[in-house]
This record gives sequence, structure tokens and C-alpha cells, in this order.
Amino acid sequence: DFDATTEECITCVADIPPEWGTTVTIDIVWSTPGGSTNSVVWRVDYSLLSASQLVQSGTVPTTATAGTPLTIASTSAANTIRYHRPYTATSLGTGRPVVFQVRRVAADAADTYASDAYFVGLIIRRAE
Repeated sequence: DFDATTEECITCVADIPPEWGTTVTIDIVWSTPGGSTNSVVWRVDYSLLSASQLVQSGTVPTTATAGTPLTIASTSAANTIRYHRPYTATSLGTGRPVVFQVRRVAADAADTYASDAYFVGLIIRRAE
């Protein structure tokens, strides 16, 4: 549940199976509670997690790759699950878990959806 006026984020760690290699495709899954075609701006950052790093809730390592903000229009149908792809066939490196940070960039003028937006999750899959 990401607020429309406050910058919020969620941080998670994914352990990419070694047999996948280093290249993955990532989708963000989200929805809005009300019907509107206004836009929500999402951003997904990532970083390799070394064995010596600790990650606090709501933070991402300073070595993170900053994702490009996605300005995505909602739909006129309320509670419709949406899938969008911030990364296609992207190499995330080798041998370590990956830290992801998902944020709604509420301060971006392109984010015009006035209500909360719901982040459902990330889908991470081996690129083909």
C-alpha cells in the first residue's frame, strides 16, 4: 500500500538459482483500488548482496543500480492487477543474492494518481 503523497519503498532479497545463469527478466505486479487512468510512477533498484553486507528495512546498498522510473497509467477498472517489465534480459551478476528496492516515486510530477497504489510483488524469471 504505497501512499500518493509520501515517498515509500519496500526492500527484499532474492536468491537467484545458479542454474539460471546471470540474466533475468523482472516484472512488477501492482494495482489501484479505484478506477482511474491517471499514472503511477514506480522504480525498481537492485544491488548484489555480498556476504558482509547488512540491509536495513527500507534501505538499499549504495552500490545499487538505479532503475528508470516507470510512468504507468492505471486502468478505468478498479482492482485490476497490472504487470510491467522494468528489466528485460538483464544481467544481475553472479554468485550472490540480489537486493531489490521497489518505490512509488510520489514526488514525480508524472505520478498523478491521487490515491494509494498497491504493490503486489516482483516476478523474477530466467531470461530466455
